[in-house]
Amino acid sequence: MDYINYKQSQAWREGINLIPHINRLSEDLPDGEQAGLAAELRRTAIDIPTAIAVDALAGGEPRWEFVCRLETQLELIRRVYPALDTGDVENGLEQLAERLRSERFADLAAPEAAADRPEADAEAAEPETVGEDEDGGEADPDATEVPVNETEAGS
Repeated sequence: MDYINYKQSQAWREGINLIPHINRLSEDLPDGEQAGLAAELRRTAIDIPTAIAVDALAGGEPRWEFVCRLETQLELIRRVYPALDTGDVENGLEQLAERLRSERFADLAAPEAAADRPEADAEAAEPETVGEDEDGGEADPDATEVPVNETEAGS
C-alpha cells in the first residue's frame, strides 16, 4: 500500500507539536487525576495527529472530534484547576485549528485514495449545464449556469 507523506501536512505537524505541551500539562495535574483526566489528555494528544494522518491518507475532510475533545478537557482544567497554566496548549490548539481550516487534505492524498472518493470525480469533471429555459427556448446567456448532476436530477 502506498502511503502519502502525511508528514507534509502542516496540521499533522501542529498536532505533533502539541504533544509535549499536553504531556507537561497532564503531569501538572494532581496525583488523583493521573489515572483520569491526565490519562485522557495524553490519549487525546496521540489521537489528534493520528486522526489527521488517517484523514490526509483518505483525502477527506479533517475530523474535528479530537480537537473538540481537547478543548473540552482544557475547559474542565480551567474551571477545576484554575491555577494551572494551559496557555501553551491553548495556543497550539488555536494554531492547529487554523491549519485544519486551511489545509486541503485531498491535495495530500495518495492517487488511489483520491480516486476512491466519489467527490474526486465530481471535482474533476466539468459541470453539465442546462441550455434551455423552462419553456424550451434559449436560456438567457447572462444567467448563471446551473450544474446538473445525478444527485440534483433525482437519480
